[in-house]
Amino acid sequence: MLKGVDVLSNRGSAGHDLVHLLHTNTLLPQACCCACLFVLILLLKLFAQVISCFGLAAVSRLYVGFALVSLLVEINSVFLHTRQLLLLSGRRNRPGPEVASPRPSLAFSVVSWLNLGTFLVFRFCTLGWMACWLAGQSEGLPHYVLMMGTAGLSLMSIMNVVLFYRLLRADVLGNTNKSSKSH
Repeated sequence: MLKGVDVLSNRGSAGHDLVHLLHTNTLLPQACCCACLFVLILLLKLFAQVISCFGLAAVSRLYVGFALVSLLVEINSVFLHTRQLLLLSGRRNRPGPEVASPRPSLAFSVVSWLNLGTFLVFRFCTLGWMACWLAGQSEGLPHYVLMMGTAGLSLMSIMNVVLFYRLLRADVLGNTNKSSKSH
């Protein structure tokens, strides 16, 4: 019973995020360029996919274990959101005279590295395991379940690769370029 509640709460969380993004117009004003429009469409498809996959697990009471494993991805979200809060609160850089080349604060550095580490473990490894499981079970799964799982994992994989690249570029590669230019 508790597993079903976890699955339903994640479905509700995805629905809430979608309504919040649309209600606050966080995405719509940025949808002026093709890349932003592509990301918007990808996000909308992802929300629909997440809601339908978790809905299938909750209603049919099948694949609940698979749905719960997918919740491991949310462990990384803790560090992703903490990083965002540090950015929004202006605590990315250490206070000091380095106006031209500010150094990241200790808190931001720790959260950034924890974010990247948990990203690799709880996003890439979990999604990789899920893809292997889905491929291994493909003969015994109904066709619509296989299609839903494949579509959901494909969307999540694309979005995770793009997000990881953006995080790596902003937190690691950006710092390397700045420090190599100053020497």
